[in-house]
Amino acid sequence: MENQVIMEQAAAGEDENAQRFRELVEKAPLGIVLTDIDHNILYVNQRFVELSGYDMAEVPNIDAWWRLACPSEDYRLQSMKLWQRNVQMSHQSGRDINPFERRIACRDQSARVIEFRYMPMGTHGVTIVTDITDRKRLEEELTVMATSDPLTGAMNRRKFMEVMNYEFERYRRYGRDFSILMLDIDHFKKVNDIYGHQGGDEVLKALTRMCRDALRNCDHVCRLGGEEFALILPETGREGAIDVAERVRLGLGTTPVQTPEASICYTVSIGVSWAEIGDDAIDKILKRADAALYDAKREGRNRVCVK
Repeated sequence: MENQVIMEQAAAGEDENAQRFRELVEKAPLGIVLTDIDHNILYVNQRFVELSGYDMAEVPNIDAWWRLACPSEDYRLQSMKLWQRNVQMSHQSGRDINPFERRIACRDQSARVIEFRYMPMGTHGVTIVTDITDRKRLEEELTVMATSDPLTGAMNRRKFMEVMNYEFERYRRYGRDFSILMLDIDHFKKVNDIYGHQGGDEVLKALTRMCRDALRNCDHVCRLGGEEFALILPETGREGAIDVAERVRLGLGTTPVQTPEASICYTVSIGVSWAEIGDDAIDKILKRADAALYDAKREGRNRVCVK
């Protein structure tokens, strides 16, 4: 009789512990999914449903979930392939997979960035999903702050040198042409003196916008400092760079900047250089571009010179 009481108490304790565990899993701040060997979904907690908006009635298996979460077929197939490969490796090694990220579409039409983790449990597996949307947004904002000019949104000098290094390595390895344009606003001090620093700022921002409009998506606009800018033109040799420089110069010189107070006219001088055989350092290309810009200033401004 005593043994029976002890067993009943132990069973009650086990039931109580199991109930607590179920409540813990259900209220966990992370999404939790239990799947079998065929990727059928056996359980999802409330947080998982909240993250995507899809419940087990709509997603009986992982494939069905991917179809809803990734409407784009190419992205869905890529995501499913990555998922299946990681799950297979996890079961073969008996270890958790490295977390990976995917952007998903939710029922409410919002988009979230989700981090996935998978843990093998015999023939079953547990997937842990974490919403990292806010973290990714913050990372992107910090990246923009670290690599761009706060006034114009153009690349800053640090990012400029990073891109220059990349293009120079492509040139050395594969012979891929690239050119650089150095721009300087003529008599910018007079612009500030006449229209104030606010007017000068509007000129700098307008120059950046117009350069972007005149260039390809693969080209880069950088503010090196003050009124000096640089344009990096990948896959562009001498003739192409000169053509772009003249087009930019004419476009900027014939388009006044409209402000509430005034219509501000300005011109730019441009120095053009490009990667050449024998260039063994970025400094050579930059020095030629600087020298060409100096020539344009010395010869009367509002012109393009090459080196």
